Amino acid sequence: MRMRRGIASSILSTLLGASLAHSATLEVPTDFTTIQAAIDSATHGDEIVVATGTYHETIHFQGKNIHLASTNPRDWTVVEATIIDASQMGSVVTFSGSETQECVLAGLTIRSGSATEGGGVNGNGSKAMLEWNSITENEAHYVFRDPSDFKGMGGGVFDVDGVIRNCRIHRNRAEVSGSGLIYCDGLVQNNLVTQNDLSVVLRFCDGLILNNTIVRNAAGIEDCRGLIANCIVESVVESTLPIHSCIIDVFGCWGCFRQGGIDTEKVDVGNIRGDPGFVDEINGDYRLTSTSPCIDSGNPFYVVGDFIVDLDGKARSWDASVDMGCYEFGSLYDTDGDLLTDAQEEVHETNPQKRDTDGDGLIDTLEFWRGTDPLVFDEPTGLLVPEDYPFVSQAVYLAYPTEEIIVQPGTYTENILISKDVVLTGSDPLDPQVVAATVLDGSRTRSVITFLGNESPACRVTGLTLTRGSHARGGGINGNGTQATIAENRIVDNVAYQLEPTRGYGGQGGGIHGVNGTISGNFISENHAHYGCGVAYCNGDIVENRIEGNETLPFHFYGNFPAGIGGGLYRCGGSILGNEIVDNIAGGHGGGLAHCSGMILDNRIFGNRAGPSRFYVIGEEITLSGGGGLFDCDGDIVSNEIRINLAANGGGLGDCDGFIYGNRIEENTSEGRCRSGYTGAVGIYCDTALGGGLQNCDGVIERNRIIKNFVAAECGGTSFGPKCGESFGAGLEGCDGTIANNVISDNRLKKKCVTQHFFPNVSWTDCIEGEGGALSACNGSIYNNTLIGNESLDAGGGISNCSGTIQNCIFWLNSATEDAQIHNSSLPDHSLIQDWSGGGIENIDLDPMFVDLANGDFHLRHDSPCIDSGVFIASVTDDYEGNPRPFKWSTQYGGDGSGYDMGAYEFRPTSDVDYDGKVGALDLIVFQYDWGAVSGLGEKIYTPSGMATDMDGNGVVDTRDLLWFLEGIK
Repeated sequence: MRMRRGIASSILSTLLGASLAHSATLEVPTDFTTIQAAIDSATHGDEIVVATGTYHETIHFQGKNIHLASTNPRDWTVVEATIIDASQMGSVVTFSGSETQECVLAGLTIRSGSATEGGGVNGNGSKAMLEWNSITENEAHYVFRDPSDFKGMGGGVFDVDGVIRNCRIHRNRAEVSGSGLIYCDGLVQNNLVTQNDLSVVLRFCDGLILNNTIVRNAAGIEDCRGLIANCIVESVVESTLPIHSCIIDVFGCWGCFRQGGIDTEKVDVGNIRGDPGFVDEINGDYRLTSTSPCIDSGNPFYVVGDFIVDLDGKARSWDASVDMGCYEFGSLYDTDGDLLTDAQEEVHETNPQKRDTDGDGLIDTLEFWRGTDPLVFDEPTGLLVPEDYPFVSQAVYLAYPTEEIIVQPGTYTENILISKDVVLTGSDPLDPQVVAATVLDGSRTRSVITFLGNESPACRVTGLTLTRGSHARGGGINGNGTQATIAENRIVDNVAYQLEPTRGYGGQGGGIHGVNGTISGNFISENHAHYGCGVAYCNGDIVENRIEGNETLPFHFYGNFPAGIGGGLYRCGGSILGNEIVDNIAGGHGGGLAHCSGMILDNRIFGNRAGPSRFYVIGEEITLSGGGGLFDCDGDIVSNEIRINLAANGGGLGDCDGFIYGNRIEENTSEGRCRSGYTGAVGIYCDTALGGGLQNCDGVIERNRIIKNFVAAECGGTSFGPKCGESFGAGLEGCDGTIANNVISDNRLKKKCVTQHFFPNVSWTDCIEGEGGALSACNGSIYNNTLIGNESLDAGGGISNCSGTIQNCIFWLNSATEDAQIHNSSLPDHSLIQDWSGGGIENIDLDPMFVDLANGDFHLRHDSPCIDSGVFIASVTDDYEGNPRPFKWSTQYGGDGSGYDMGAYEFRPTSDVDYDGKVGALDLIVFQYDWGAVSGLGEKIYTPSGMATDMDGNGVVDTRDLLWFLEGIK
């Protein structure tokens, strides 16, 4: 049964902070006897109101954006009388994970859940909002039969990434970790988290943790990498970030601080240590006494959100300051969550039911603080720093939405929280000198700028220098998923650091982390992290930035963690367009980019390095570094310049399985090293170096220029004698997808030998061995490539150990000690192979007749034997330059009649009939002399073109050819 919205819904709309707009209201138990039955019947936007009582069930939101609430969520008597009891039969509440912030669970007691993850609430990554709930007596248990399955996490709440505010989370248990909350990456605000048992109470919660009281738990906060401020925290366990404007109470806490004290690295500006002065801690009253040091000791700029009251529903910051913890001392009730008590609103004649009485975008309290009238609609006028406000943080906090805040040149040592759409800009973003002189200095305490995460692209940060920020996520900017625009800034010398040396949780995004808006025109340099030194986890467009000279930090190992990934960018899922990504260094994989899944288009990826070539975990060998330019980037990689990058495997690209198209992949190096002393080694070990240009890239590789790449193994010597590594695939190695229409030229395996003398006239020499000057171990389809001038060591100057289909290719001037063109590979067909005697269908060994071999022009002359001599390949519809295949041009040579040419270029007649590299008067003279000539008939006074003027290939130079010629001049 569906009911029209009634009195209960009206009350709920007033009491809840969110603005409700529902299509129907369903009541339990009036309309449905169970809450789950009401959810099953509901559709997006519906509201379910639950009467007091105990409901023995588990519920699943099924991805629906609905509001599920008691009859009065802000009345704790009602909350404690409206109970969902799971009777230990699973998680009390489960979200599918697709719910957005429009989904709300409010005013209920969540009790007696038991699950391996999320005894009370299992969010599955949902963005749903939890508010005014009592989450109690739930447990997350460990599955002893499967010790490899890391369960037993989240006694109270597991993996909810939306807002969690004004909840009581108490007396929950987790056998492994996160007795209160774990993996909750949204805003955690104004909660009382107490008496949770068996494990740390908050873990891996990486969003903003503001104004919570977290006391009397078995252990405190661990591995939380977001902003922690204005909290009362009884204990901080190891690898948690610095906390700010908090009181730290160590009374009654066991094992909370290393060696029984406070880790000074975790204490930041505004924190105090001591007894917080609760009213009655023993009996669970965590309100503040009048002598509490927490009163007025919080940072008011961290009082953010769309609805802000304390845990009793009373006003925050009502006296222009804010207390630490979840209770505000001496305050009164605030209906609309605008930081003014209802009594104050009556005095000021503002609307106690409306946060922003005049509707101009700034809540009533902030209008008073700013000096504007909350009863009069104001247009944003813009703010100047330091003229209007001395601190950037203050100007941002008091700004109207969309207002421009202009920061004058100078150095501002502060850390800024942005929670709404503002434009924060230097005075001239297009003047590099002004940008360099307008400095926000994070003082090595935390991120220079932190976003709440709900900002739109209208929010902009531009024309500033952001420096000396330090945080585990985003030393310069911690975006928390914001859509804000970051443009024309200098983001330099920031650090995303490792939380705890013995744990392996590396810092992410030295410059920028978690920004999903556009990042454009920035200079991002000299930042450090373990993952993504420049930019990490940013899923918007990254456009025309210079990302230069960023370098991964040394990594301390505990478990299987690599030595730094993504010198420039890491796990960025948006389009990466027109950037210069140069001279970045990753200790492990991806000197330039790593694990970026979006389109990578028209970038200059130059001089990046992944290495050292081998790294270890507790002394054991794990893997070689890969992808000097790009590593494991599986989106489209198109029209980039990928040059002079270096790694042990895949000097240019490693493990990139997307569409690799139209790139210049040049002068990259795969470099091996020799070393001794790792576990199990005898004497010296020398790496095998693989793929100077590309290695283990299994997607489509088409229309690329892959030239002058190198593979350089190393040699060394010990008392056991000399030792050299092996080299394979100077151009490509281990690429098993389609390789088509590429020019693969002048790639080389570098030769090196080492000789040791043991006795007079006794010596021992070892040399690097290697195969595959152009390709090695590429087992996909190899179509229409021009492979020329590549050099191997032992065998296969062209290709080696390639077992796929090889058709329509040109193998010319490749060199090796054995099998200069093709070694131990599938038999090609319809290909030109120099000095070939191995048979195969219509293979030839004639001069390919390139236009200008000496200068690298591998277009076919009109008299090339490769023209029309190929075989039809349905997937190859154009050539290296994008000209359509086939172009039939009558010749004396064979093929299957389809008109496909061999090699990367499909022959098309050219008006440069004298082949001097330009079209001019001489070409017209040649055309005149050839006019009327018939191929193979008669005598000609002067035919320097050799019938190149027969542009349509019909054997006579006539009017049709003249039309072709004139079209070419255009």
